[in-house]
Amino acid sequence: MIGDCSACAVMAAMAHYYPKFIKKIIKDNGNSTFTVSLYDPKGKEIEVGVSNMFVADGSKLGAVSGKNDQVTWATVLEKSLIKWKQIYAGTSDIGGIATEYAASIFTGNGNSFAFASGKLSAKELKRAVIVSLQQGKLVIGGFKDGDLPVENKYKTVNFHAYSFYPSSNDAVLFTMRNPWGMLPLVSGGYSNGKEDGLLNIKDDGVIPPNVDIRVMEPGAAKAYANAGNIEPYTPPSYLPAPMRVAEYLLRTGR
Repeated sequence: MIGDCSACAVMAAMAHYYPKFIKKIIKDNGNSTFTVSLYDPKGKEIEVGVSNMFVADGSKLGAVSGKNDQVTWATVLEKSLIKWKQIYAGTSDIGGIATEYAASIFTGNGNSFAFASGKLSAKELKRAVIVSLQQGKLVIGGFKDGDLPVENKYKTVNFHAYSFYPSSNDAVLFTMRNPWGMLPLVSGGYSNGKEDGLLNIKDDGVIPPNVDIRVMEPGAAKAYANAGNIEPYTPPSYLPAPMRVAEYLLRTGR
């Protein structure tokens, strides 16, 4: 709603590659407030306090959310980012915040480099993405043009940020995830979200030349990396877990 897709893509990448870092920087104070560890413009670690009150439009959450408008850790991080922006930039507007700008506020490291669309071949683009991920870097990017067909059913969105992941399919260069958690369809409207915003990018001669990437150092997150090889993104299951009820409760009718 507020155009902070770059921040959302950065948070999604951190959660996939550095989930322990997310847990480390958010502290639940147990009194309806949270303390979030961020970095000031000079790279000094600071603490930002936020409450559990979030922007909404009627019954719909107006902040970043999980499926069906649930408040999540990302909602807390987004609010801390808004407060950071108000304190250091004099405005709470994080619409259009740049990827490398948002990442450095969380990780304390502002070093990054980028490849514009059309500068790398499909093979070079894949190598840039996969090697960067293997080195623990955060990779965010997008498309120069919108409404291009992907996988014959989804469409690209331009001026929009996606997070990057490896693919288990050799026919796919890499996977890009739309932080919306759903995708616009060639046939019109949007997907039902079961694919969780994932786009499989193949060397079709059309999409790869349209992709640009920004590669960022993980900064403080690096110490919290998962052990082992980087993993493809697997859409989580949102099916309700089976309810287990003690037999004595069934007997008593409680």
